Amino acid sequence: MTIQPFVENAIWHGLMPRKTNGTLLVDISLEGKILKIIIEDNGIGRQKAKELSKSGLEETKSYGLQITEERMNIMENVRGKRSGFKIVDLFDNKHSVGTRVIITFEI
Repeated sequence: MTIQPFVENAIWHGLMPRKTNGTLLVDISLEGKILKIIIEDNGIGRQKAKELSKSGLEETKSYGLQITEERMNIMENVRGKRSGFKIVDLFDNKHSVGTRVIITFEI
């Protein structure tokens, strides 16, 4: 339930609008007492995706990230261990080259 919205966003909003094949990376690792999940794509980037959604006839609001953040807060309160996520826009010479999401869970 935590990874799915990020993977889905990467596919629908980052990779599908590309003119060429894209890449989606999901990397799961344990660093000490931190479970780290990285979801990275070489899609069009969040800014371009936002521009494309605004050019459509009807703009829809996505609640996936908000719901995921709420779930993580609940898990943190129940378990007493930290969790969170960070979204990083990837650039090469000021041109968007994708998005990286870093999700962490203290275990």
